[in-house]
Amino acid sequence: MVLIRFCFLCFLAQLAFSAQAQLDLRVEVENYSDDTLYLGYYYANKQYFLDTAVRNADGFRFSEEENIPQGLYLLYNPSNRKYHDLILNENQSFSLETDTSFSLSSISFSGHKENADFYEYMRFISEMRPKAQKLQEKLPDEKAQNSLNKLNEEVRTKQDEIIEKYNNSISGLIVKNSREMDFPDFEGSKEEVQKKKYQYFKDHFLDHIDVTDERLMRTPFFFNSIEQYVTKIIPQIPDSIITELDKVLLPMHEHNSDAFRFFLSHFLNKYAQSKIVGQDAIYVHLAQNYYGKGLADWVSEETLNKIIDEADKKSGVLIGNKAPDIKLLSLPGNERFSLYDVEAPYTVLYFWDPDCGHCKKQTPDVISFYKEFKERGIELVAICTKLNTDAEKECLSSIEEKEDMEILTNAYDPFLRSRYKQKYDIRTTPRIYILDENKTILMKGIAGNKLVEVMNYLMQNKDKS
Repeated sequence: MVLIRFCFLCFLAQLAFSAQAQLDLRVEVENYSDDTLYLGYYYANKQYFLDTAVRNADGFRFSEEENIPQGLYLLYNPSNRKYHDLILNENQSFSLETDTSFSLSSISFSGHKENADFYEYMRFISEMRPKAQKLQEKLPDEKAQNSLNKLNEEVRTKQDEIIEKYNNSISGLIVKNSREMDFPDFEGSKEEVQKKKYQYFKDHFLDHIDVTDERLMRTPFFFNSIEQYVTKIIPQIPDSIITELDKVLLPMHEHNSDAFRFFLSHFLNKYAQSKIVGQDAIYVHLAQNYYGKGLADWVSEETLNKIIDEADKKSGVLIGNKAPDIKLLSLPGNERFSLYDVEAPYTVLYFWDPDCGHCKKQTPDVISFYKEFKERGIELVAICTKLNTDAEKECLSSIEEKEDMEILTNAYDPFLRSRYKQKYDIRTTPRIYILDENKTILMKGIAGNKLVEVMNYLMQNKDKS
């Protein structure tokens, strides 16, 4: 009898577990004339439809044989294009009632305490917000400030309650994300305090976010937090961005998460398209250290080869790298010389084409720049990119047409013996590189009309760099 009783209890437990492991969302909408509701979900920075429910005798019902991934979902009303946010955690069997307005005050839950508490919190915040705005309009009135401080304390207390009760659940994570950061009392001058605050803010910006938590991909704040941290909070220097990206991506990879696949692809594409000088180094790092090392195993071989090939083209001419040496022919004269033979504190390489419209606009700026800076030790090598047997004639003809272009060190390589197009990633013209005395790349990809500004900056900051 004991064995039979034990097995019967096991059976009941299995039934209970099975019930908990099913999505069963029942919805009643008062005064709703439409016959359809939609269930959607957040995923990174987008929203997607998941399922459709058609009205039956019991209202609306969304069901699956198993739980769906946990996160914040949307119950969408197509008649007025409004929605309710719903928390789906391990408990996905519950019901709710609302009305056709889909207002914050209209919704109630049965069988899901966290959703009920979360909506109570959202209604509280909705009541506090206009009160805070009215008080802020009266500032710096002392009485208004005291009332505002008191109101903020009430909000803080309410947030503490949610966080304590649901610390590691969806609602707790959402509330943590919405709170302003508390700073320690820093000492020092105004400037020192500001620096310390920034450093603290940067160091603790992602404290409330576990990048390995799969649930966060289905919330509206996760993507925004990561994106803001990488593109706004940390210094926008390639080395800094690379370091922080690794801190985000590597833990995701260790957990083999969807977040890793999404964010790696997102940032690779972002920095492949970046117009900011020097950020191609980030693309190269991601391509070579993630895709090139087999960490992106979902990518087809064809796509993978394209990514690696693109990174290889860019890797040789990253800012901070030694510029590749190339051997060129002088124009006129056809005397062979090496780039490394050019001795100067700074060497500017200007790749141009006689038929290039942008080159025709920028070449006068390049010549004007050289006139201003040649007495300060600048050498400018203008490389005509025309190819084949007519190259010399076409290049010289174009040089003669442009006023004072003959004062530059003009050169070409009509049969690409130096492979300069591959070495310097010349796919379009014009293209400008600035090298230092050791032929290290200091700057690239700038317009001719920015040369004066950039060169002045480089010279002024030479010691600091």
